[in-house]
Amino acid sequence: MNLTDEYQRLPCSSIIIPPDRQRKHIDTSGLKESIAKQGVLNPVIVRKFLCDGCNGKGKEFQILTLEEEVCLYCSGEGYRTELIAGERRLTASIELNLPNIPCRFIEDMSPLEAKIIELEENLKRQDLSWQEQVKAIAQIHSLYSTSTPGWTQSKTAESLHVSGAWISNALRVVEDINDPKIANAA
Repeated sequence: MNLTDEYQRLPCSSIIIPPDRQRKHIDTSGLKESIAKQGVLNPVIVRKFLCDGCNGKGKEFQILTLEEEVCLYCSGEGYRTELIAGERRLTASIELNLPNIPCRFIEDMSPLEAKIIELEENLKRQDLSWQEQVKAIAQIHSLYSTSTPGWTQSKTAESLHVSGAWISNALRVVEDINDPKIANAA
């Protein structure tokens, strides 16, 4: 298995999401708003494999013009692209009708290795602790406040797609985050 340094933007619609993925429900809330605002910051991981529709020849099945036949499954490329990691990013991009997404390629990978990578990414992903969330919110609010005259907590809440009460509480708590009683609270 070889994770390449090759990056490419691929049409979202050309990436196959295998039906046996670990996650059955993909929640794109929060992420979708972030992608709409900032774009996809981290590429999804994909692998290329020979198209089983045309056996890698890139011809057959769908006639686009009288002179040319192109495979319905791979658009004449001779290979298909399968998602390995980044299903939430891809799903959010599709929901936003983005035309393409940045991808990084893994070469020489068996289906077993692909499944292991998917599962490991999900296992190793950790949500931010509440302490890390509070600090991040405070930093974001501070950066916006410093760079944008008249910036308010309400605007921070709107930009992060959270409630104003959450921002207010986070900013109050962060002031005492170094107090061991607060820092070690569940």
